[in-house]
Amino acid sequence: MAADQTIGGPWPQARFVSVDVFVSRDSILEGEIDGETPLLLPEDKAEGCRWVALIELTTGFIQNWPPIATAFSMRVCVKDSGTYVLLDRERLPLVRLAGAYVPREIFPGGNEDYLSIEIGSDGRITNWPKMIDTWDFDLEETRAQAALPDGSFVERPKAPQVLGFHENPYEDALSQPGLSEEERMRLRILARRRRLAQEQQRLALEELRKPRG
Repeated sequence: MAADQTIGGPWPQARFVSVDVFVSRDSILEGEIDGETPLLLPEDKAEGCRWVALIELTTGFIQNWPPIATAFSMRVCVKDSGTYVLLDRERLPLVRLAGAYVPREIFPGGNEDYLSIEIGSDGRITNWPKMIDTWDFDLEETRAQAALPDGSFVERPKAPQVLGFHENPYEDALSQPGLSEEERMRLRILARRRRLAQEQQRLALEELRKPRG
């Protein structure tokens, strides 16, 4: 893992994310989606196609990128058509979002309706964020499904969890030198979300501890 790369949230062991989205003809805002576009799966070309990729979280490199491919830009409105899976270093699945919006804390652009990426000829996403957050896959707060040993997925029942109230790695990261203003803004947002989650879980725990009549 690169020294300046951070994977935060409930899945710090994640090393890859797989993407499977449907791209309709009228959803393309930028770029040219055609038969030469890398990693397209054949579909009814009149309706659109699927774009499927496996991306290394710490580098933004797309695995199995064709060596003859050229640099490529894609900005498409995929909304809730996507399936996204976090995988560990052995490429075993950890958790899945199915029929979901774009995880905005992982993918560039910060907008859950759009997949907006710039890909170099070597398969590296050049606008990939330096700090990756996996809260969009939080089992307690989202529709994320946990992976079972047999490869299937299941939703876990919601249950209150307690975060260490003093633990907020995003606030600690703000003290790092050399951060850009964009990186500082992102860290501030993540730190605020962590504080809110901690407070909500503290209140839920207090409610559980109340004596019942």
